[in-house]
Amino acid sequence: MSANANSETNGRPKDLPPWADCDVFCIRNYAGTEGSRCGWRGRLHDVPHDPQCKQPVCPRCGCATLMRIPLEERGL
Repeated sequence: MSANANSETNGRPKDLPPWADCDVFCIRNYAGTEGSRCGWRGRLHDVPHDPQCKQPVCPRCGCATLMRIPLEERGL
């Protein structure tokens, strides 16, 4: 994660919305095997798309490693 993501507010990183307000999150290196992980989360409509690979890319790390969060996982 980035340095900003480590600062917490009410139990969550201060630069990220609550999980209930997110429908995607970045899983880049989530297993922690290749360095620091990203962990960005937000709304899919706010995510830039890479015209070369037609995949949504993470606004924090720039990788096409976004995973959709199902509605039931968000408590909706």
